[in-house]
Amino acid sequence: MSNFIKKQTIATRQGAASIYVVVFTTLVLSIITLSFVRIMISEAEQTSNYDLSQSAYDSALAGIEDAKVAILKYHQCLSNGETSNSAAPVGSCGNIIYQMESGIASGSCDVVRNVLGRLEGDGGEVMVQETTSTAENAATVLDQAYTCVTIAEELDDYRAYLSSDNRTRLIPVRTADSSQVRGIYFRWYSDNNGDPNNYMGSGKFSPNSSTNSFKPPVVAVDIYQTDRNYNLGELSVNHGNPNNGTDHAQLVLYPVSGGSDATNSIDSARVLGSSDKNGDDSNTAIKVRCQNTADELGFYCGTYIEIPPTYQGNTGSLRNPDTFFFRVALLYGQPNTDFSISLCRNATDCSASATADPLRFSAVQARVDSTGRANDLYRRVETRIELVDTGFPYPEFVIQLTGTDDLEKSFWVARNCWSAEDGNTETCNNNDEVVAPF
Repeated sequence: MSNFIKKQTIATRQGAASIYVVVFTTLVLSIITLSFVRIMISEAEQTSNYDLSQSAYDSALAGIEDAKVAILKYHQCLSNGETSNSAAPVGSCGNIIYQMESGIASGSCDVVRNVLGRLEGDGGEVMVQETTSTAENAATVLDQAYTCVTIAEELDDYRAYLSSDNRTRLIPVRTADSSQVRGIYFRWYSDNNGDPNNYMGSGKFSPNSSTNSFKPPVVAVDIYQTDRNYNLGELSVNHGNPNNGTDHAQLVLYPVSGGSDATNSIDSARVLGSSDKNGDDSNTAIKVRCQNTADELGFYCGTYIEIPPTYQGNTGSLRNPDTFFFRVALLYGQPNTDFSISLCRNATDCSASATADPLRFSAVQARVDSTGRANDLYRRVETRIELVDTGFPYPEFVIQLTGTDDLEKSFWVARNCWSAEDGNTETCNNNDEVVAPF
């Protein structure tokens, strides 16, 4: 009898151990399964949020594209001599001008909607796409619209981007009173172009480092002053006297971290010297002092440039050319960069600063701020749109060759300088003409 009880006890203990193993294994598998389910749900939510975010972004872009159409219609109406008329039919030039000018003045979110006559949406929205919910597509319902688009054409600064695909920009100076413009503040290389802490090192900016492939570029800024009856020859006039001025100046701005010859303010005499061909050092590259931290507009390099009086039409009012414009160029082999130009009354009064009455660019660029929606998720996009003055053809280049046209040009180089030793170029002949064969 005792033997039977003993055997039963051993068997019962062995069965209990198996139950512990099964429970523990089940618990582990449950945790793993729940973890996978949680990860799958999280990934699905992230994918859904990404799709909604992208759809909201696309809706905002649709608002920008409609803003381009509205701006084009507005300026076409102005070019045709039309005037504002609040009682004109929707879509007519009188109504377009009224809706655009009143909408810009008030900062209305509905300016594009009103100009284009897209009044079918509720609450000021313009529908982009709407998917009707059914049993088959209930999980993919999408409600897209742009909810607010504002436009501004009076801007504190001009902004653009230079890259290997677009190396030059022409910027006309149009403002309420161009006679007050005494200079510009030119900024370049912003946070959008990269983190300066990645290459400045030890708190210092080092554009000359051979190990630095990421650095602010050398840029060229040209200043042209003329009238609408100009010829290209006038754009190269340099009288050489600060009291008489110039019609054209070309500055090469070279970023540096410091030094006694670095500057953040270029006066008119230095600007005049930039196109002086007398053989001195006045037309060399200008070192501009950059900083480790971005300024109030987010740029690391910047300098004030005083605009000299114009020589063309020198009959008393040297500061009032009929029009003038800038050309900003990215030199070959340089990294991409953003830039900004602000109009100044003097070195301390620029529109980018907190002045009471800033000088603003007028109808040179339009700033469009668009908010898009997808279901209950919103995205906001801001961009600049170029406004072209078709009445004044700003020259983008000087020479154009077509077909079988030939170009003959003499090139001048420092022909004998390679023979200099130890950096001594005192005996170097700098003005030999290169004649084939060479």
